[in-house]
Amino acid sequence: MAARKKSAKDAPSFQAIVQAARERRRKQDSTDEFFNKRAAPGGIRKAEPTRTTVTARRATREARLLSSALPEPDLNIKGRAMGPTAVLGSNFAPGTTAEDIQSAFEPVGGRMLRCRLVSTYPAVMAEMMFADRRGADDVVAKFNNQKVN
Repeated sequence: MAARKKSAKDAPSFQAIVQAARERRRKQDSTDEFFNKRAAPGGIRKAEPTRTTVTARRATREARLLSSALPEPDLNIKGRAMGPTAVLGSNFAPGTTAEDIQSAFEPVGGRMLRCRLVSTYPAVMAEMMFADRRGADDVVAKFNNQKVN
């Protein structure tokens, strides 16, 4: 089949394009008005200014003063978890094994669920999983920043 050439008859006129755009804009304005959306000329929406009354400002000011005078509720999240707790220990001597670390830390921290080496170079780093948070805290309190031979 031969391709059909577009003729000037098939192309929409400039006037038709302008009329279609005006019709679309009129319909959009009508829809915006129906849904209570205020549109500025040209389709750009402007935010409506908020009006505050003297009473509303006074109530807000009083609420701020009251909230600053009242003590903050005692909200403390730290230390709430009581399940298995992980401790990351680092700077162990080269050649230290997971079994060495477990045998040294279990007497202080209690039952250790898992001990695995995370890295061995340049220094040994191990992840220890204690059954109880208190045991993990005891290990950190005793061995943190301590030199061990």
